[in-house]
Amino acid sequence: MIIRLSQRLAQKLHEPRLPAAAPGPNKYLDWYGHLFVHNRVRYVIVINCATIFTTVFWGKGITDLTGFMKMFSDSLSDQCDEIGAGLIYRRTIAPATASFRLAKAPDKHVVGCMNEQISLAKFLLEEEDLSPFHLAKRLNENLLLYIGLHPRQAFIGAKRGPGGIGVIYPEGWGKEEGREQ
Repeated sequence: MIIRLSQRLAQKLHEPRLPAAAPGPNKYLDWYGHLFVHNRVRYVIVINCATIFTTVFWGKGITDLTGFMKMFSDSLSDQCDEIGAGLIYRRTIAPATASFRLAKAPDKHVVGCMNEQISLAKFLLEEEDLSPFHLAKRLNENLLLYIGLHPRQAFIGAKRGPGGIGVIYPEGWGKEEGREQ
């Protein structure tokens, strides 16, 4: 698993010098993270680089990688369960959280999408009193031109193989619905 941190989040986690890293073979395991503030409240937003699937959690109290990974894993698990992708989380993502690498966030397209999600998050927080879970849920309903789908649909509908994102599906998954494997 690769977690690409913004400079702001890297400093908060006491990881100021991050190496560059090539994209991983499984895009479910490539994430970008950033720390943002709205009305003096810190939030951490983490998005998947291939699908822009977003999770948000409180930034207060997170001062090291252990705390960050715990909050990230819990938040992502909840979001995946909410959209019916709990199996993807348990089979593909959860095992990979035990060994992760930190890296810089070099892809300007993904950083741009993350900034768009942060702008929308701030707008939604200004309009409504949302928990981080409900905020992430609303952000995942956002249509992003970068991928041409809702992040939630892209995350669930990812396919293995040429043009896909290299997901390992459980035996027989999707056959009843006529999905390719």
